[in-house]
Amino acid sequence: MNKILSLLTLLLCVSIVVSCSEEKEEPPTSITLSPEGRIMHHGETLQLTATPNRGVSFISENKNIASVNSSGLVQAVLIGKTRIVASAGSAVAYCEIDVRPKVINLPEPLLLFGRNIDEVKKLFDATYPSAQYEVIEEEGAFARYFPNYRVEKRRIPLYVIYRSDDNGNLISVTYKALAWHNLLKEYTSERYLSTNKLVKGDYEFLSVDERIRVLVSPYSESYHYAIFLHGPRP
Repeated sequence: MNKILSLLTLLLCVSIVVSCSEEKEEPPTSITLSPEGRIMHHGETLQLTATPNRGVSFISENKNIASVNSSGLVQAVLIGKTRIVASAGSAVAYCEIDVRPKVINLPEPLLLFGRNIDEVKKLFDATYPSAQYEVIEEEGAFARYFPNYRVEKRRIPLYVIYRSDDNGNLISVTYKALAWHNLLKEYTSERYLSTNKLVKGDYEFLSVDERIRVLVSPYSESYHYAIFLHGPRP
């Protein structure tokens, strides 16, 4: 009799274990994501919280603007807007990410590679009439100086040099700044993807479409520079 009771008890336990193992958690029918949006700057991180959080996965609609890992940690990459998507089953929630620049008043370079240098010079002078003429003893090049360029109310001497090839077409643009920090590296990091490589001691960056290549010098007590070139893609 005791053996029969023990066997019945064992069978009951086995059936309970089997039935429990067959039960599956149903995915949530809705998700809320906190925060639902954030303004960020290059390099900043943001931890997203999904409620409920079981079975939730995260993806970025544009990893070049902001990336996200499996736990919902967002990192701002380049200037622009994108969404982080949290999903579990059919439930979806979004976080709007707006990556904005810190360096906002740097005169944008005219990256018209292949254009005649004289045409580029005329366009530059029309675009930046406050830039002053700077002497440069190089054939097929022109230089300008921005005497009133300021960052955080501090005046920063800023020079630009446009160079051409043997055919007189634009081949490179160099920015040179005398600043207390590497302003040009900050500007470039906000707009171009780092290759994590050093090229003759300079940091290398590429545009998303790889049509623009930028070499930025390490910080120097006296000055630093950024050289804009045509990238590896035509």
